[in-house]
Amino acid sequence: MSSRTQRGVSFGTRLAAALATVSVSVAIWLSLQPHRLADLNRIVVWTGQWLHGAHLYGPDSDVDYPPWAIVTLSPLALVPAAALPVLWVTGNLAALAWTAQRLARSQTVMFLLLAAGALRTLNQFSLMALALAVAGTTGAGPLRPLWLGLSLMKPQIGAVFVLQALWRRQWKLAATAGLVPLVLLGVYAARAHVSVLAVPFAYAQSIGVQYGHVFIGQTEITPWLRAAWPQVPAAALTLLVAALVLIPLARTNTYLGLALASLLSLRHLSYDLVLLLPWVATLDGAAVWVAAGLLVADPSAVGHLIAPQSLLARHGDRLCLLALWLVAAVRRQGDQPSSSRQV
Repeated sequence: MSSRTQRGVSFGTRLAAALATVSVSVAIWLSLQPHRLADLNRIVVWTGQWLHGAHLYGPDSDVDYPPWAIVTLSPLALVPAAALPVLWVTGNLAALAWTAQRLARSQTVMFLLLAAGALRTLNQFSLMALALAVAGTTGAGPLRPLWLGLSLMKPQIGAVFVLQALWRRQWKLAATAGLVPLVLLGVYAARAHVSVLAVPFAYAQSIGVQYGHVFIGQTEITPWLRAAWPQVPAAALTLLVAALVLIPLARTNTYLGLALASLLSLRHLSYDLVLLLPWVATLDGAAVWVAAGLLVADPSAVGHLIAPQSLLARHGDRLCLLALWLVAAVRRQGDQPSSSRQV
């Protein structure tokens, strides 16, 4: 390798490291702001109530996490309140660092994954779900189904990896992972002193009261279709979008197809864009910089900053995801890594 190439690689790595340092530093500061801790505080309240024997679901409930997620996250209620934000942000940062190291094939890509995954996520639960899913679908070990099953605490994230395992005919892994939420559902019911069969219906009732039949987030395009065809059931439109997104990419970009199918058909907020990190890790050259840069920049946030009422501000994430799907569908280039770290 020439000295010029060595200098180029070194400069790229240093630049990526600098970007990661800035992104992580800003993310830590943002994540510890009191108004950013609302979701964490709600989980602590809900899990604490369940640990004391309360049943969390019903028509008057505001709990929107599934019962197996409540059980998975219940240790958070045992952490002293003063220490919890720092410990949770630190844990998420560790999960991101492990995931980036696990997925990346070079130091430069690892730093770019850190930069892309840090913003808006260090006080949420998407990173932990992603890390568990990656742990369950890479490497080896008897606990892989457990990690994959626990990732279903965020179903719209963990299910992407379960479906990929099914696509790869990893039947035992997928089936065993699917048992984990069922076991945790039983644990929830036992502690809440309710019938295990009644819990799913009560949870569905809670979701129905809060959201009705329309889950509106920041990435899915189904609201556009619902506005155009209000007479079509929302579930049918969701399945239609998921199928249309996945089919063109199923053979050539399986993971990207599944991730985009989830993002474009189901309710997600912007921090769930971490679902794209395993795909970003498969890119090379300028493509990985562009993909990571878009995740760091956050199209919707940029749109709000430049023109608050613009189309980019209102639909930036949707538009960028649609553009990504269109490019991938046209090019049909395989995005699955060939190394043992593939997801």
